[in-house]
Amino acid sequence: MKKFIFAFIAWSQLVAFAQQKSGISSVTTGQQYISVGANATEVVAPEFQPPSVALLPISGVSTSGNNTTLHLAGSTPRDTYNAPILADQYNKNNSTGYPVYYALVTSGFSTGGFYSIVSNTAHQIVIDNAGDALTAKNIKAIDLRPYWTLGTLFPSSGSGASFIQTTDPANIMTKLILSPLTVTGTDNPASQGQKFYFDASMQNWVLDTIPSVEAGGVPVPPGRYLYMQNTGNGTFPIDSYITGTVLKTPFRITLYASSTAEVRTLFALPRASSYKLSEIGFNQINFSSALIALLGDVFIVDDGQGGVSQRYYQSKNKWYAVGSQTPVNPIIAAGTACAVLKSASYNGNKTLENKSNK
Repeated sequence: MKKFIFAFIAWSQLVAFAQQKSGISSVTTGQQYISVGANATEVVAPEFQPPSVALLPISGVSTSGNNTTLHLAGSTPRDTYNAPILADQYNKNNSTGYPVYYALVTSGFSTGGFYSIVSNTAHQIVIDNAGDALTAKNIKAIDLRPYWTLGTLFPSSGSGASFIQTTDPANIMTKLILSPLTVTGTDNPASQGQKFYFDASMQNWVLDTIPSVEAGGVPVPPGRYLYMQNTGNGTFPIDSYITGTVLKTPFRITLYASSTAEVRTLFALPRASSYKLSEIGFNQINFSSALIALLGDVFIVDDGQGGVSQRYYQSKNKWYAVGSQTPVNPIIAAGTACAVLKSASYNGNKTLENKSNK
């Protein structure tokens, strides 16, 4: 998929912007161009993130079950607009059950991890800890941001330009497939992910298996991506823009493993710039090397359809393409869908910490 990165001259998303040949400038906002031809499928991996709404130091952490309470430092915690934090300001959407905001850890042992916000008061943020044992050492400061959702990435106002409405469920015009966290064996992620289309009568995105329920609020968390299929009868080329901010903090990705099966962790770096494979964050702890290809972990580049474009393995601190004995260090372009395959192992899940290269 052709991608063009634009950088704004100022913070406002409404001012003019200048085109860059590649990468990003030193400013903090930008725009990603998405183009999908008729009868085509493309990966949509957000390179820019929704703007931060609050940067908050944490004075204490307490956990009860799946909920962890973050106690905000200061007598009057304030958001990025210097307004006092209000109770229920960041609550999950009670009508849909979907979280609206997440807390990205910017200081502490869990720096780079993010957690969905359940609720908040003027002095506390309650997060879903996703089973992690969190203490004050893990979280010392957070960056609050809204999730991208199907409806904010592709709002109804973009109908006819960035997607095509579906009037007959038997002929879905534009389909969005949310990448799963993992797949096993030879499963194709484009087949395993949840599938959505824009229902013309409801004027909202819906899940293909539950078409009577609005799904525009479904989050697309950082690190996740979509397959956009523009393959219905009578489709035409569509294009759109994703406007957001540059994520300059570290970002963590859990690399899953199973003792009984091969597992592929699917991800796209939530970055607006490219990385050399050696710079992504793999090391001897989170990525198993091998003298022979396919005996250790494998880094996979998606072909844009859920298949495999290229596979790489590591041996003696060098990267090799599967099938070649010549060391390589390819550039992984921003917006690329990737995966890490781990064979059946008792070593458990690992953590990749991706640091901003800007």
